Amino acid sequence: MLFISHDLAVVRQLCDDVAVMKDGQLVEAGPATRVINHPGDPYTQELVRAVLAFGTALLEQGVVR
Repeated sequence: MLFISHDLAVVRQLCDDVAVMKDGQLVEAGPATRVINHPGDPYTQELVRAVLAFGTALLEQGVVR
């Protein structure tokens, strides 16, 4: 199955492998846990930081626990 998403939290839960694309170009690929937990590409690092910042904001606002 091919699953396309910008939500890395969902990707981490659903996918064994992940490929990150920027401007139509593949920038990083591999096991989802490695790519998300230890991103090597600067663009992947930005995506992971955005997810962490968003999740932190939701926790601080009490939206999620």
